[in-house]
Amino acid sequence: STHHLPLEGIRVVELAGLAPAPHCGLILADFGADVIRVDTVRGVRGDNITDGVPDPLSRSKRSLAVNLSEGHLSKYRSSPIST
Repeated sequence: STHHLPLEGIRVVELAGLAPAPHCGLILADFGADVIRVDTVRGVRGDNITDGVPDPLSRSKRSLAVNLSEGHLSKYRSSPIST
């Protein structure tokens, strides 16, 4: 028998950088969600690897860095994300 996790097939985009969001994203990923962590290019949340030690809150997540500080990109902050 194949073991399926309850959130398989669900995609979550993690945009917030304060402590609760990465923890929630990690829990959702542990239950099978496809979590995509979005960081700023300035590294406000830091890198996935700090001082050679992987960030434990990045486990089971994909990640990308986006520059949302440019004026012409600010309109995308509240737009729906399609994949």
